[in-house]
Amino acid sequence: MTSQPEPSPPDGQQLHNSLTQSTQQKPELRYIPNGKFGKFIQEKCPIVEQTFSPTWWAGSSFLQTVVPSMIRSRQDPLRYTRELLNCPDGGLVSLDWFEGAPSSEQTSGHPSPVAIMFPGLVGDSQSEYLRYIVPALQKLGYRVVSFNNRGRGGTELRTPRLYCAANFDDLELAVDHVREKNPNSRIVASGFSMGGMVLTRYLSERGDQAKVDAAMLVSANFDLVNGTKAMETGMFNRLVARIMTKELVRIILNDKEVLGRTDKPVQWDKLSDATSFRELDRYFTCPMWGYADPEDYFKDSSNNDRMPRIKVPTLAINSADDMFTPYETLPFDRLNEAVVFVVTSRGGHLGFMDDWKPTVPFFGDRLIEQYYKAILELEESPRNLAKI
Repeated sequence: MTSQPEPSPPDGQQLHNSLTQSTQQKPELRYIPNGKFGKFIQEKCPIVEQTFSPTWWAGSSFLQTVVPSMIRSRQDPLRYTRELLNCPDGGLVSLDWFEGAPSSEQTSGHPSPVAIMFPGLVGDSQSEYLRYIVPALQKLGYRVVSFNNRGRGGTELRTPRLYCAANFDDLELAVDHVREKNPNSRIVASGFSMGGMVLTRYLSERGDQAKVDAAMLVSANFDLVNGTKAMETGMFNRLVARIMTKELVRIILNDKEVLGRTDKPVQWDKLSDATSFRELDRYFTCPMWGYADPEDYFKDSSNNDRMPRIKVPTLAINSADDMFTPYETLPFDRLNEAVVFVVTSRGGHLGFMDDWKPTVPFFGDRLIEQYYKAILELEESPRNLAKI
């Protein structure tokens, strides 16, 4: 059901039931009444007017999350040229440029558009959800660069600090660097899962001073308080949370030689036994970043109230059955001219798998391609919404 909603959405549970009970339907399109950017998406991204048919034998959020990841992981690893960025505190992040030199702005004498990818919590430049879209965007004409957080993707961890959902210092460092090296290029940034949360924070805090021309948020969470509660409900949700928690604990303990130099009160003796995000954050994230408790961290990481501050054209895609981002937490009542939501009936987290015999590209991948193509074809900078 494609609609132009009123600022205050209908009952969230009612809409959730409508989407999930009748799965083969158009995605829900949400933007402010008569919003130019919403109409732009409706016109330039024809996929939002097509029926989304989620894979019938993968009807649960769990399968829509896991199976696409397995299918995507079969694709060849990406070939990159690495660029290292030194952080002000002595830390290190990296930018992986797909099949090209990082410093070259010119293609045939003209500034090349740049696509920046920000992976999720345990992701990096080789994450399976990037393996199709990175080469696809290059074929459209973008130079594509993928960001690696501290300690991720083989990037050396130099200081006793990792990253978290509430801090965008390192993301901004990367954006500023790309903009400095490409002052005349159109830059479009995409954040996946937690990468989308951090990108949302950057866009909202910087407003019209953000140094990207457009953005996309893929399966981002906007209400970590209720998102975390959802992950603590139901057998499969708890299983996924446990698996991811254990992976995060492994990552942290692998770097304990460096992280152990911190003077923060990390509870190392309890960390290895953590089986939920809440426990991991209580023992590690909160003391590392100065939060009183997990609820304090979850509230600060939630961006629903910050959405009206976003000034750069931003397209968000979520699924109604995302285990990390319950439908009722999506900030439809806080949209402005710059933000448009596309919500599919199913799709899990980062999945969006469709058709009975699913193959890459999935629905979400195709939407990303259409969006980047539409932005590329604009004559004026999309930051000027009046030109859309």
